[in-house]
Amino acid sequence: MPREFSDLLEEVGRLDRLVSELGNDADATLALRRKLNEIRSTISEFVTKTNIQNSSDVDKIRTELEWHAFSVRQLIVQRKRLFKIFELASRSLHHASASFVADLLSSVENTETQFYQDIFCLLLSGGKRDGYFVEFGACDGLAISNTLLLERQFGWKGILAEPAVTWHEALFKNRTSIIDTRCVWSRSNEVLNFTETEDALESSAVLEEGEQQVRSSYDVDTISLEDLLSEHKAPSTIDYLSMDVEGSEGVILENFPFSKYRFEFISLEHRKESEEAHLVELMGRNGYRQVLRDFSGVDGFYVPEDKAAKLNLN
Repeated sequence: MPREFSDLLEEVGRLDRLVSELGNDADATLALRRKLNEIRSTISEFVTKTNIQNSSDVDKIRTELEWHAFSVRQLIVQRKRLFKIFELASRSLHHASASFVADLLSSVENTETQFYQDIFCLLLSGGKRDGYFVEFGACDGLAISNTLLLERQFGWKGILAEPAVTWHEALFKNRTSIIDTRCVWSRSNEVLNFTETEDALESSAVLEEGEQQVRSSYDVDTISLEDLLSEHKAPSTIDYLSMDVEGSEGVILENFPFSKYRFEFISLEHRKESEEAHLVELMGRNGYRQVLRDFSGVDGFYVPEDKAAKLNLN
């Protein structure tokens, strides 16, 4: 029997001994003893039915329970996001056609995003067609892509950056936008050691010790965000910037010349509260406000201050 259950049974036995010291109240003593025996039987029956043999089995059950609890929490949050989408959509009816709202809401079921980044982007752009995006961490261009729906259903184009070799063949096959295989970094023409993990969706040039199991690592060339945009002749106003670079967002943006480019909507991944606080401060001093915080998950959503004020976003 696993240690956790044997310890619990030992505790029940200790309580049973304490019952003997209750005194002359025979009825109370009998009732407590019956309850303790029920607990013993329940534990033994549970161990027998579930075939739990050791502590590792207990850990597996605990992990499974935590995963289900996480899934339930995610469903609740997704429900809240959908309500927010409908709220923004109804607000859009005052300055957009009903057909735009209908097209956008019908696209919700087709999104590949985790947090409806593309849907919020479309809502905040008034359902713009033929927009321009830049996405870092594009992976294969399909899995949890923030820009796939924009490209395929709304005619957007842009730049996809992905240094992980494991994704390159599929990315070129799956997408029609510009693809750059260099690692977007604070400076161009440097060489970084890039690490691919067992979870390829979280491969990164910056990997904290013990965080992921390494599958392979190799050197990659870097390019700054400014040079990436300039080299590929991106417009000065970019409708959507999506960055999922596993903690490097602040490094990349710290010295970016925001005066040269305007981003109508930005989503920046943050894995820790300290990362989020730094990004909020960095973006704030460059004229961008974090919005829809309760609905954006591990992404931070940012829009220009004037746009946030105009749309009454917070």
